[in-house]
Amino acid sequence: MKEFWHKMKLSFKQHWGQFMVEGKECINEFKNPETRKKQIPNLFTASRLFAPFFIIPSALLGNLPLTAIFVTSFALTDAADGYFARKYNATSEFGRKLDALTDKLFAAALLIPLIVINPALLTVLTMEGVISGVNVYSQLAD
Repeated sequence: MKEFWHKMKLSFKQHWGQFMVEGKECINEFKNPETRKKQIPNLFTASRLFAPFFIIPSALLGNLPLTAIFVTSFALTDAADGYFARKYNATSEFGRKLDALTDKLFAAALLIPLIVINPALLTVLTMEGVISGVNVYSQLAD
């Protein structure tokens, strides 16, 4: 079992390193005016990384109208990244991985304030974590 976890750790480090290299390549492509529009979907996707910093505090402070605006705005970025990816034929493995990561963080940002109200929803967050773990395991096992 110890050997399994050691292999998983090495595989994770390798995949994370590759993910970071791909991210840097995307930043360099964005700096180039000729390839900039191919990175628009990734910018929309990456913007969802900030969702928890807006949604969770506004919800916990009870400002539901502001929370609704944040949730709607960040949800629209999910639609926008898909639209621009198709429009500019700008799909990439990095974009797919980033989208999956931001979708999980967005779901967690929605669930965490609800767990404060109804702790039974911790089950849903736990299941999201299990699903994420299975996804990571399948990625690392390749």
